[in-house]
Amino acid sequence: MNNGGGFGSHQKSLFGFDFILALMVLALCTIGILFIYSSGINSDNFQSSSEYIKQTVFCIIGIIASVAVLFIDYSRFRNLAVPLYILSVITLVFLLIFSPLINGSKSWIGIGGFGIQPSEFVKITAILILARFIESRQKEISALKVFAQAFLLMLLPAALVLMQPDLGTASVYFIIFIAMIYAGGGSPRYVVFTLIVVLLTLIITVLPHWEVLIAQRRVPLLELINNGVYFASFLSFWFLIMILSVIGYVIYKKPVFNKIAFFSAAVFISLILGKIGGSVLKDYQIKRLIVFLDPRVDPYGSGYHILQSLTVIGSGGLTGKGFMNGTLGKYDFLPQRSTDFIFSTIAEEWGFAGCLIVLLLFFGILTKIALAAREAKDIFGRMVCIGVFAVIFYHLMINIGMTIGIMPITGIPLIFVSYGGSSLIASLISVALVLNIRMRRFSI
Repeated sequence: MNNGGGFGSHQKSLFGFDFILALMVLALCTIGILFIYSSGINSDNFQSSSEYIKQTVFCIIGIIASVAVLFIDYSRFRNLAVPLYILSVITLVFLLIFSPLINGSKSWIGIGGFGIQPSEFVKITAILILARFIESRQKEISALKVFAQAFLLMLLPAALVLMQPDLGTASVYFIIFIAMIYAGGGSPRYVVFTLIVVLLTLIITVLPHWEVLIAQRRVPLLELINNGVYFASFLSFWFLIMILSVIGYVIYKKPVFNKIAFFSAAVFISLILGKIGGSVLKDYQIKRLIVFLDPRVDPYGSGYHILQSLTVIGSGGLTGKGFMNGTLGKYDFLPQRSTDFIFSTIAEEWGFAGCLIVLLLFFGILTKIALAAREAKDIFGRMVCIGVFAVIFYHLMINIGMTIGIMPITGIPLIFVSYGGSSLIASLISVALVLNIRMRRFSI
């Protein structure tokens, strides 16, 4: 194995290039441009938006950047991971301090008539730094110390993005961490613990809003969270259980004490993080996390997009109304139909058949990336592929899930398809990294 970086230090062959993966990605980009164009047609059949032109430009820029990435031996990115990570963190801090508030978020850097969202590109550097870290810690990858260090690497950019605030993008960094650390050999016990803490934290964060919006009645048990005195007592109870179980395990070495300590620690940490989450997140963000359970409780607010999306999707039927013939879209029935809800636009105009084509393309892309991960010649390459796989899968699952009302609205776009230059360019570069790794899988 040669870990040295540099241009042309490894052999590469055009026959090793995965043309099918590249064509499937370009097919999705083309579908995206077509439906961004269609979503700009108004009720007078007039094109009222220039988004499709911008998306075409973004696609060309992304392809050029991707070609450049292909000519750089991917092992070189191993050496660039640390400086790129540092630069990413500095950029995110800069945004929080100097960026103007645009659409309620400090996420953008304006360049002329275009805007760049750095957090989309930070996903790539997060994947690179974690891939490098996992490769360098293989001998002790299952240790708690290594797991914690890897978590902190992802927590820093995630926390900075959450402060913008951008809950959807921040959640992607967590998915990157879980997928890569597990695939890289991290202890399943610590992975499960982290998943439990995240799930409990989300539940504790949204429970007060759930009581008001969904249950619509006072739930006495929730006083343990809502009442400050009760909460302090409840928190102290779990802390005491955790300490006693740790002492019990140290003295008696019984597995049952270990399990009690595991669970009580998860609850204790989740209670603290849940309280923090409830104070940091905006009310509208918390509402979006739960209103999908019953959108009718807020039909003109947080539930509006879901109800409209379901109507638009249902109107498409099996084969749809035809390209550019989506009547509900033309009359602004569905907001954000070129971004977060572009899948609904596809469903109305191409029907179930069109949606199936999009899903099959995504399935093919994910299958190809998984194959690239399996055949990568080193740990770094394999981890990068796993990270890219996790990002695409998560975007696909969340975006389509929210359009059909089974996932909360988090502002996560349909990757390659939704309007958005930063997302598209970053996604194309990510796939180029996978193509790069696969193209050099036989080199020495």
